Amino acid sequence: MLARCLRDSGGHEEAFRRFEAERRPRVERVVAYSRTISKARPRARSPGWSAT
Repeated sequence: MLARCLRDSGGHEEAFRRFEAERRPRVERVVAYSRTISKARPRARSPGWSAT
């Protein structure tokens, strides 16, 4: 996707703005989903963890 933006735009600044605009909605969905599933199940403790 970044390569296409670089190819189709007039310069690297425009390409990165376009890349971010195209990627942001998907990235925000992935982050929101990750947050949802991490809250839905308890965190696993690492094997070396102990309460002192």
